[in-house]
Amino acid sequence: MGASSSRAAGRGTFRRSLPAGTSCKALRSSKASSISRMAGVLPACHALGIGFVPYSPLGRGFLTGQLTSGAALAPDDYRHSLPRFQPQAMAANANMVAELQRLAAARGATAAQLALAWLLAQGTNIVPIPGARSVANLEENVAAAQIELSDAELAAIGAAFAAASVHGARYPQHELAMLGL
Repeated sequence: MGASSSRAAGRGTFRRSLPAGTSCKALRSSKASSISRMAGVLPACHALGIGFVPYSPLGRGFLTGQLTSGAALAPDDYRHSLPRFQPQAMAANANMVAELQRLAAARGATAAQLALAWLLAQGTNIVPIPGARSVANLEENVAAAQIELSDAELAAIGAAFAAASVHGARYPQHELAMLGL
């Protein structure tokens, strides 16, 4: 069976086996390279008409630009245990957030809004579920849907967050092991 016929067979199989409204879910991985491994998932979801729900699309608050160090977190905050919130990783990832903030300021938006607008621009089948600890956060997140990014802005944001530039695993190794990753 050729690549195109297996792709067509797979598409039909998926369409028959998935109920309407089924969503693809991103796999959690210990390495930033998981982003590049997921590169085929988004086009597949789009081609098959399957929704994709990015989990924690603001990086547990990091992409808002409001967290510059772990010291800003409460002593019992779960994020202290996450590799991306360790001092070295936060410092290494700070340039990405600074670039997001720079691009957002040029648009009169917040870093969180720009990050969400970028996600929404990736396809109508992508539905991020950002958290909101206050009504103000909720309103800020909802306003992101009104931001239309240019091709140049989309490319700049995408380049700033290239998979190879993310430092720190998403979860501690023992949690990844529980997930079989």
